[in-house]
Formats: sequence, C-alpha cells, structure tokens
Amino acid sequence: MKGVGRGEKVAPKSTPRREAPVGRSQPSAKLQRWIDVLAALLSRRYPSTLENLLEDVPAYAQATAGAAARRRMFERDKAELRRLGVPIETVVLDDGESIGYRLTTHDFYLPYLVEKGSDRTESKPRKVDRYGYRALPYLVFEPEELRFVALAVMRLRSLDSASLSAAATSVVRKLNFDLPIEEMHPGSEERERVIAPRATTGADILDGLIEAVTHRKRAEIDYYAIGADGTDVRTVEPYGLVLASGNWYLIARDVSKHALRTYRASRITRVRLNARQPVTPDYSIPSDFVLREYAKSRRAWEIGDGDLLSAIVEFRGEGGEIAAAARLGISVPDAAMRRRFDVRRVDTFARWLLSFGGEALPISPAVVCDAFARVACQAAAAYARPVGERTAIRKLSATKPSRTKQGADADDNSSTQAASAQLLRLLATLPILAAKEHVGLDQVAAQMGVPVRTLIHDLYALSDRQDAPAGFVDSVQIYLEHHQVGVVTPHFLRPMRLGRLELLAVELGLAMLRRESAPEDGVWIDRARVRMHGAVASVGGDERDIATRSDSPRIEVEGLGMLLEQHREHLTLMRQALVARRKVRLRYRGVAAAAQARTVRVYGTAYAAGMWYAIAYCETRKAVRRFRLDRIDSAEVLRAGYVIPKTFQLDSELDGHRVLSHDPASDIMRVRYTSRIARWVAEREGYALNEDGSVELEHPVLDVEWAVRYVLQYGGEAEVLAPSHIREMIRGRLEAIVGSDRDIS
Repeated sequence: MKGVGRGEKVAPKSTPRREAPVGRSQPSAKLQRWIDVLAALLSRRYPSTLENLLEDVPAYAQATAGAAARRRMFERDKAELRRLGVPIETVVLDDGESIGYRLTTHDFYLPYLVEKGSDRTESKPRKVDRYGYRALPYLVFEPEELRFVALAVMRLRSLDSASLSAAATSVVRKLNFDLPIEEMHPGSEERERVIAPRATTGADILDGLIEAVTHRKRAEIDYYAIGADGTDVRTVEPYGLVLASGNWYLIARDVSKHALRTYRASRITRVRLNARQPVTPDYSIPSDFVLREYAKSRRAWEIGDGDLLSAIVEFRGEGGEIAAAARLGISVPDAAMRRRFDVRRVDTFARWLLSFGGEALPISPAVVCDAFARVACQAAAAYARPVGERTAIRKLSATKPSRTKQGADADDNSSTQAASAQLLRLLATLPILAAKEHVGLDQVAAQMGVPVRTLIHDLYALSDRQDAPAGFVDSVQIYLEHHQVGVVTPHFLRPMRLGRLELLAVELGLAMLRRESAPEDGVWIDRARVRMHGAVASVGGDERDIATRSDSPRIEVEGLGMLLEQHREHLTLMRQALVARRKVRLRYRGVAAAAQARTVRVYGTAYAAGMWYAIAYCETRKAVRRFRLDRIDSAEVLRAGYVIPKTFQLDSELDGHRVLSHDPASDIMRVRYTSRIARWVAEREGYALNEDGSVELEHPVLDVEWAVRYVLQYGGEAEVLAPSHIREMIRGRLEAIVGSDRDIS
C-alpha cells in the first residue's frame, strides 16, 4: 500500500499492494491534500509561492474551477492546518510584492528531548542527518520537571473533557518518542482519584467552550437557569473557563445584557460557535480583565452586591469542623474564641452558622444576629409538625445533549474533524513507523494508544489516491503486511511540536498541581511549564496562534486542590508516604471530638466536593478509614513500613465513586428538601423532583454529628424524616438555640 506526497524515489518493495478491506474507511482527499502541502513546504528551504504549490500538490494542479478557486482551496487548507498547530508563515518575497509561504523544520518538528542524569550528564538522542533535522535544538529536562509533566497529564485525564484528555495523551506520546516518561516517571493514577460531581459537563459541550475561548468566537448557548427553572438561548462572548471545586464555569459577556456573567457549564445543553471567519477573533477582551481575579474563589456569604458587614462570631466547640471553620475568619484581639468575617449575604451566613448546631453563635452586628434567630426559628417550626408522607425517590435518567447541524455544512465539518484527528495521529505515528524497516501493528497501536483497527484506517485514509499525475513521486510510501507495517519518507521523521490545545492542557494540569503541591515543589512545576513552552509551535507576526498570545484568554483553576498552606503540606506528605510505603502518625480531629493521635497506612488519596481525603488503614480502628486533610492538625512520616494488601482496590473502596461510601451497618437518613432549594440539590445528586417541586433523598450516616450539621446548613428548607433519633437530636438542638439567652457579649 502506497501513501502520498512529494520526495525521493524509493526502490519498490516486493510486498504486493493490499486492497482496502470492506468496511474500512475510504481514502480522505482532504487528509491527502494536507500531507501534500506539508511535504511541499518542508521540502524547500525558501518560501513557496502558490504557483510552486500548484506543481507539488496534485489536488491544486488538477482543480478545474480556475485560479481563484484554487487559491480559496489553499487558503482554507492553510487556515485549518494553522488551527491544528502547524506554523505556516506568510512572508513577502524579495521583490516586495509577491507572497510566499514557509514552514521550516525548526518550527515544525519537536526538538530533540534530553533528560539530565543524576550525575548532571546528558544522554542525547542521535540526530537525523538530512532535510533540516540536524538543525533542530536539544531541549534538556530535569528529572523533576518530567515527573510533574507526567503527573499533570494524569490529572488532565481525570477531567470530563474529551479534547483535553486527548491532548494530554498526545503530549505524552510526543515526549515518549525520545523520553519514555511514563516508564521513567510513572503516574500514581492507581492510587489517586479525582471524583467528579454528579452534575458533570458533557465532553462535547466542554470541548465547544474550549474552542470558543481559545479562538475568541462568539457563541450561542442553550442555558438552563436553575433559579427560573427554564432554558433559554444566550449569545455570549467567552472570556475564559474556570474549574472550581470540580465544576466548570464559563465567564462570558452576555451580548444582550452588556455585562459579564458566570455560567455553570453542566447547565449548558448546546453550544453553537459563529462559523464565519473561523480563524478570526470575533471580539477583544478588555486589557484590564484578569480571569483569575474575576473568578477568585470566595465563600458564598462574601459574594453579591450587598453592603459589606463585619460580623463577629464566637466558636464554642473543639471538633474538627469547628476548628476548620474558625480558621476561615480573622482573629479578634483579646478574644481567643471569637473571629471576624466579612459578610455581604446575611441569610447565607446565618445558615452556615446554624449548621454548627449551637457551637458557633453570632455576636454582632444586630442584623446578623436577627437573621440567625429567624433562620433557627424557621427550622424549629419544621420539626414541630408531624413527619410528612413518604414519597418515591426517583433517580434522574441521564440524557444526552442534542446537537443539530444542517446540510452540507455538517458534512464538511464532519469531514474536517475526521481529517484533523487522522492528521494529528499520523504525524505522531509516521516517525515511529519510519524508525525501523518494519514494525508490528500491535506494537505501534499500543505505543499510540489506539486500536489496531484505527491505525489501519488512518493508513488507508492516507493511501489509494486517484489524483496523482504522471511522474508524481510519493513522499510517504507505506508497506502494510499482515501483522506489520513499514514507512519510507524523507519527511515526518520527528513528531510535530506541541499545538495550542496541547499547551493549554499541559498548563492546566500543571496549574492544578501548583495549587495542591508544597512550596518547594512549585519551583519544579514552574520550571516544567517554562520548559514545555520550548516545545510549542508558534507563528511569527500577526498570524501567530491566538492561544499563545500574551493577551489570550486562559483556562484557570480555582478550587481544585485549593487548600490552606498546612493542608497542601499534608497532601504532599501523604503522597510521599504512599510512594515510600511508610506509616504516618497524625493528630486528627473528628467531627465532634478533639484531636486524637492516629497511626495510619496510606492506601490512596481522593479529591471530592472541594476536599482532599487520604484513604488509609487506621491501626486504632483496625479498618480502612477516610481522613479529610483539613481536619489534620499535624502529621509526620515514620520509619515503619507497610504493604498494601493485594485485595485492596481504590475503586471498590470509593463505592460509586464517592468518598463517603455506604457502610451496611450505618443508618440511612431520609431528608426532604423544599421546592425552594430542591432543584439545586437534585442537580448535584442526580435525582428527579417530586410533583410539588420538592425532592426526597436518602443519605448514609457514618457519623450522627455530621448528619445534624449537614441538615442544619439548609435551615428550614431541609427536614429529616427518618430515622427518629436523628430527627429528635436536630429538634433538640434547634430548641436550645431558639430558647437560649442570645446576649453573650
């Protein structure tokens, strides 16, 4: 089987050409044309005019629609290749009038990658000695830099974005060509989980938003406003995406309202980008807009347009929840148990205080104290009436967001997307195939991370062309046998440099690690980010990829791994102990108890609902337990080692991908949420509403104090229906709060 392009003549092989089996993909004219363009540009060390390309690209030479149509075809191909990260430059030739196009090997091919050894020596890969490969630079990585790149890729694979996960995998594939980083610096995905919330964003929705953000394309979104309980169409200009506590948010200018808005991506059911001038930005972002500052993570009571109040709160307990809550405030002079909070939403703050069941009481100002008393009275009233009738719990069935396209545009978009995916895979596959005379199909497919069938489809899509004129010489010759394949080509002997989406994926993964790592690790993470920029393709002048501009929109990480400094240190310590298999002695605050000494064997870590957990065997309890890192007062790694049982599986321990899995011996708490908040609760948990707009859910109770505080955070909008002893405990707490003397200042 022969491929396409322009290059050296190669002696024919004895292997007979195979016909494409029935059912396999047909040859792709667009993919073949793109390969021809790349080969034509890479074969010249000087700019090519369109006339030059007409000689080298059969599809252009044989086009019968005229010169204008051929130019439009080339301009469309050039724009699409640039969007894939191919740095084709447009230059003015020496005559000052003619236009040429240039793609240098230095800008297109990945630099030679080197890892600096422990003895500060370097083992450099051998350079290819022709067609510009010798001019490629070496890019030297420190071992720690590569380790964090591998960890960043692991983190990206945990997100619900098909394109980001694929881009992260592509980065590793390219780096693996010189440095097998997954073997030298393996990730710890089998011992760590990032658990997505129940209401997740569809991969196609998130990918569409990423496309809109990185190319500044105006978009129409179908958005479900949960407060209004309805879906409408919004025309927006996306400024950026934010990942906060496991949820994606779109920060965009609402065109009709002329104002910035925040949209939860899981509530977007369809994204339609402006299709006109796909590589031209539709709008500009104000120079004073800073996504990180706009999306800065704040507490719910700090958000809003209300007047800023300074509230004083007295904490009366010593449990882990109380200690963690107290750390959120600012110390009050001469009052060790009191903390000051900045408050804009008084009712929200009052419900948060109520969740502590009388162990956190407002002292001033009067407006906060009155709001707290009102919320407590409303909640107490709910428990003064008989328990409501039991209703069926209805699980919300998963629905797939619908997307509609029309006519020829849909066909063209589908063809372009398929050709784009195949081109990127082939540009990573061809260097592997060309390195040896023949390579096993299974081996190449495994190295690429694709099925053998996909590999064969790509090769057939590149082959069996019908447009080759007499005398045309292939630049890519492919020889496919039963179990092996070989390639002969002067081009594509190195992977392509990183594209815009690959860079974005790496930066996002590294930013997530930066948030959750110890300060000393941050130095290596920052250096890894700078080093990765040395492997990125860029176009000079006004035509450089907008995703690499200094004023380009970014995807920010807020909330994922945003722990207090001591919590970040605990996460790093737990990971180090897990790798070294060393026990950890810690002082841990339970929900209601004071800090106690525990010796644990860390089996894994998990992130869920804004918190990091250590999954560990507790030698005191003689069982596997979950330890919230923000409840750890201190921790130290011991010399004593341990072995993780072969029967331990992190996935099974995180029952249903939840950190707080159901213990058969625990109580089941049934809670009714009123229609005022039911839509938010149902969205989070994945359940359907009752006919009256309420929702009833069952929760496993591992700790009674946790159950009390969980329900009280909703004030009078949540009522425990069963079991009776938890209901009575909550009723007693509320009566004590309402009947107590509130003047404690």
